[in-house]
Amino acid sequence: MRARRLPLSSLVVAAFVLLTQGILASAAPDFTGESLPEHTRRQIRTINQEIQSKLQGSMPGRSSAKREIQALLAQRAHLLKEVIRCSGEWATGTELSRQARASVQGLGLGTADLLEYSGEWEGNIEVLAVDDFLAGTSWIVYYLHQNERTLELSLPPGVTSPFGGQKVKVAGVRLDNLVAAAEWQLQQPADVPVCTTTGEQKIAVLLVSFPSKRLLSSVTPQMMQDTFFGPGVSVDGYLRESSFNKTRATGQVFGPLVLDGDYLGQPLAVRDAAVRALGFTVDLRAFTRIVLVVPQAATGLLSGGLGSVGCSEIPLPTGPSVASTSWLGDASMGSPADVAAAAIHEMGHNLGLLHARAADFGNETLGPLGQRPAPWDQVHDYGDVFSNMGRGLGHWAAPHKVQLGWLDGQTDIATLETNGSVTLGAYEAGSGPKALRLRRGSGNDAWLWLENRQPVGAYDATLPNSAFAGALVHYEDGGWQDQSHTNLLRFNAAEDTGFFSQAPLAAGSSWTDPYSNLGISVKRLSEDRLQIDTTFAPAPTCPGSLSTSTFSFAPEGGTGSMNITAPAGCSWSATSSASWVKIESGSSGTGNAKLTFSVSANGLVSDRWARIQVGALTAVVTQAGIAGQASISPLSQAFPATGGVGQFSVATNAPDFGWGYGTDSPSWIQSIVSSKAFTVGPATLRYIVAPNTTSVPRTGTITAAGLNFTVNQAAGGPTACPFVWRQIELQDAPLPRHSMDVASFPPKGEFVFYGGAVDLTHFDDTWVWDGSQWIRKSPSHSPGERAGHAMVYDAGREKVLLFGGYADEYSEETWTWDGSDWSKVSTTSRPSGRTRTAMVYDPASGKVVLFGGSSPNGAMGDTWEWDGVDWKKIATPSAPPARYDHAMAYDAARRAVVLFGGSTDLLGHPAWFSDTWLWDGSRWRLCETPTAPAPREGHRMEYHPGLGKVILIGGRGGKNVQGNTYEYDFFEETWSWDGANWVQLFPNKSPELSYSYGLAYDPIHAQLITFIGDDLHCADRGLKIYVLETGSDFRSSREVRASTRNR
Repeated sequence: MRARRLPLSSLVVAAFVLLTQGILASAAPDFTGESLPEHTRRQIRTINQEIQSKLQGSMPGRSSAKREIQALLAQRAHLLKEVIRCSGEWATGTELSRQARASVQGLGLGTADLLEYSGEWEGNIEVLAVDDFLAGTSWIVYYLHQNERTLELSLPPGVTSPFGGQKVKVAGVRLDNLVAAAEWQLQQPADVPVCTTTGEQKIAVLLVSFPSKRLLSSVTPQMMQDTFFGPGVSVDGYLRESSFNKTRATGQVFGPLVLDGDYLGQPLAVRDAAVRALGFTVDLRAFTRIVLVVPQAATGLLSGGLGSVGCSEIPLPTGPSVASTSWLGDASMGSPADVAAAAIHEMGHNLGLLHARAADFGNETLGPLGQRPAPWDQVHDYGDVFSNMGRGLGHWAAPHKVQLGWLDGQTDIATLETNGSVTLGAYEAGSGPKALRLRRGSGNDAWLWLENRQPVGAYDATLPNSAFAGALVHYEDGGWQDQSHTNLLRFNAAEDTGFFSQAPLAAGSSWTDPYSNLGISVKRLSEDRLQIDTTFAPAPTCPGSLSTSTFSFAPEGGTGSMNITAPAGCSWSATSSASWVKIESGSSGTGNAKLTFSVSANGLVSDRWARIQVGALTAVVTQAGIAGQASISPLSQAFPATGGVGQFSVATNAPDFGWGYGTDSPSWIQSIVSSKAFTVGPATLRYIVAPNTTSVPRTGTITAAGLNFTVNQAAGGPTACPFVWRQIELQDAPLPRHSMDVASFPPKGEFVFYGGAVDLTHFDDTWVWDGSQWIRKSPSHSPGERAGHAMVYDAGREKVLLFGGYADEYSEETWTWDGSDWSKVSTTSRPSGRTRTAMVYDPASGKVVLFGGSSPNGAMGDTWEWDGVDWKKIATPSAPPARYDHAMAYDAARRAVVLFGGSTDLLGHPAWFSDTWLWDGSRWRLCETPTAPAPREGHRMEYHPGLGKVILIGGRGGKNVQGNTYEYDFFEETWSWDGANWVQLFPNKSPELSYSYGLAYDPIHAQLITFIGDDLHCADRGLKIYVLETGSDFRSSREVRASTRNR
């Protein structure tokens, strides 16, 4: 199993179509011969020097200097990860000095995401096969699952790869969640979790959508039911027919489910979120195969999906379970046959299979013993068009079926190692051997597998007619091949230069292996029967021997010679199979002689080989390829704030040098596309720069073949902002009020509105807004009159959580809303009674986080988590100062909870905050930002998946006028948080904000919606609803007139 070189989260491969906007940073998977240029390591060493220089400055502890050092550390970490992922090894020689490390740690910057450290880590391995069918690329990803975290492993070349489910100890260097593993050891017990490959395969199919990315409308539960379990072309049908009824598929389709966030290019996070969304309603332990049908953006691929290779332990709410997982992107779901082919392919990975490759040996059918074929590139990795593990719907090849236990290696496979004859019936049915296995010569572990394919059944009947013209032959060489791949040979290399569509050894023809004494003849006995005759020729006597039979040369070439031993009177001649090997002397003779030859320089990255044939004897000449190198021109380009289209050229020193490309700024450097379908050899890259709507200039990087191309863009301004708040006209809405709260309820596409107050009147009514009308609910139970409470949608439990509030006293009650009724939850522990607190759901932990609030004793500064059953107070080493009327939101793009602002009482006077804090699940961290909204309270924040940012609206602040008299300002402002800074947006219309309102995201219309209440003592403003329109990427303005219905 080959370790992949580049991360899933950074793939976008050049293809025949223009890529969509850069959801993920891009890079191509590895090609044999690809290398990371030394200049990238030099760039890391240059950054090390810059860090050292700043540490030696006069005031390295100043905030500005710390930010500069932190930025350099982040840039260094990014480059180091690329080195590790490209080479599979730690970048030796790029370490910071011991003194610099100590200084960085002394400044509090030596966090695990910025600074590497050596160590050992234990956990369970999960192996994922990544398939981009459109681009024709695939690679392997390794994950190490520990109790509380998951690490990505990068394995160096030549290291045997672990299997999925194994418990291992890994030693190496870790940076953030990436480990460059130097070695790994199997831990006891050595048992690997096994999902049987025969018998019933119990499959749970989960249809999954994101808040801002929905499944294609054509992807329905019934479609998936037919794809997996239907009577036509389906996963169940394929397994039954291909296994000769030794296995079958059963199961159930669930969903569609709307997850609690947009997990773009994060398959493991998608699985975790889907499991949370199901909760306890479905016991997934009853299934051994989990299939997630997802928006294509979830996979990070142009098409296709992913499949775990074998089974591993998966955490579930009901306890861990051993299962496999597949992710099917909806972009691959065209015709029913296409959908079934993709689902069956990923199921093959789940059963432990890797790809059915095409073994390309150039102008020969087969190279010397031990010789690897051409690199497994876009053409060859899926090159077997006669097997579903390559392309299409064909039966899996005989070696794969033996691996799965569908064919018995003794009774179903005939084996010959001497002269003989075997009759093969139809591979798909009938009695007798299903395949013939021939050793390639003697004393080796190299085998040829022959099959007689026929248009029998629903699946091989879809193959091209060439499949039935003779014997399909697969090659197995234990010297270089892992068990889980198959390798198709072609027997007309001169005519079939693309995918091996003309591969079979045709009936009526023969083939002799030039590197062994094996000969094969194929005869057609009847329409569905082939006779295979084999010969193993004796060792030749004329000439008798060669002094040397193998030669190896460097890329520069050179000369070689051999002595030929032959009996007196034995006449012989010598030929070369390739023009780059030229016989200089001894091309023919009688008896003993000496042959000399020359080898020209190799201008390719790929290794190559040739043979010198002396009579019946063969000498093999191999030559290494050159190291691939590239250059780019120009090195940078500048753009105005309005953006534009740019391009640059990539030149290579060899026409077969394969390289990748990507960007560190996918949010604004978009649609990178190559002038060539596959990035092999020289090409031109084109890209689009989006408008800069901020007041800060920006710089980004496109990496191509390991070289950095710089994109500079000028600052923008308010005029570039396409945002607008639009008011929705209402009729018969809830009575005007303040201090109410609202939460989204995605299972029904509604927003739940509860409580509030006007003067001394408190409300206990429940309303829902369905996007076009208000509906008053009549639940059997109710939290009672209250105001200033907090509400949030708990995606892990699919319920709205309500806590606290005030009427006659401060409440410490916990209630949940399930879409039809309220339920009071009895808890063992709980936060003290309070109002004006903030809650947010953290999908990373699957818990609701509560911070602060106002109590009879003043502002609160405690942190609590809700796990669906009970509250738990979290002790943190640092925390925001006590406060109330602050706002929190979960930043899905950065996977952190963001807290901003709020107010407190300082010596009897109000004080407002303008600080930003981040919660990572275990600690609070103050975030210093270049700019920030003015100090305020009562504002609201919500994450907008379409923008990839947290949006903040409104709030109020004040200033002391005289004594205890304060003048308050209501901020009719809109701000965005990008993970590092606050940027003010300038919509051409702002909501008429008051003291109290709610803010939530509407995934159906891909927009934010705010519900605006009244001032503290006024009931004449009326309830208003505004939606945030964000330009052409989202729905245009529309009039919505609301009506009221009681339910």
